[in-house]
Amino acid sequence: MEVSVKLFASVREMFQKDEIRVWVSDNCTLQELNHFIGKEHPNFKNLPGRWAVNLEFRSLDYKIKGNEEIAWIPPVSGG
Repeated sequence: MEVSVKLFASVREMFQKDEIRVWVSDNCTLQELNHFIGKEHPNFKNLPGRWAVNLEFRSLDYKIKGNEEIAWIPPVSGG
């Protein structure tokens, strides 16, 4: 299945786009998605951040169901 991953802040600048599309197997976990993206973009593997699915942070063992909003959220700082 094809999934879209929304990108924010420094990650969006690194990819120079708001989202990327990745083909993954059915029942793919976020850990596997992380691996697939890292194969094409090695710098992604070392980026700090968390996965969010449908506006909720999820653990790496979460299985993607398709038609979900997936985002990579880098650390946020503010003042």
